Amino acid sequence: MPILAFVARQLDVSPASWRDYARRDETRRTHLADLSRRFGHRVFSRADFHALVAFAMPIAQTTTRPSRLAGIVIDEMRRRRLLLPPVTVVEAIVRRALSVNPNARRSTPSCRDATTKARPGSHGCATRPCRRHPAMSCD
Repeated sequence: MPILAFVARQLDVSPASWRDYARRDETRRTHLADLSRRFGHRVFSRADFHALVAFAMPIAQTTTRPSRLAGIVIDEMRRRRLLLPPVTVVEAIVRRALSVNPNARRSTPSCRDATTKARPGSHGCATRPCRRHPAMSCD
């Protein structure tokens, strides 16, 4: 725990106090919300989903690679100072935008390679209808 000891020394607290901090989830969430506000980040919303699909549609007309489009969408989320949603939501945005491109590959691999590796046991929105994100219309 050299990093934890380094940070604890800067904050003038014991490294053991981290266990108490991590035990209370509300504290972590409150601090995350405070940091988000302070640095101007927003939580991803349904309106952002639709706005990003609209942003990605013209770009989807010029590419057939979902991973490239996913990277562009993620860059745009960062530019808009949005907290990144789960990778399955990014996949849904890409899928929706590519649906208007008749030249897009239909049997595309997951666009996760542009974001992160799939976690074991993840539900794979890219290949079957999504029950986890019904508000985002992943299917």
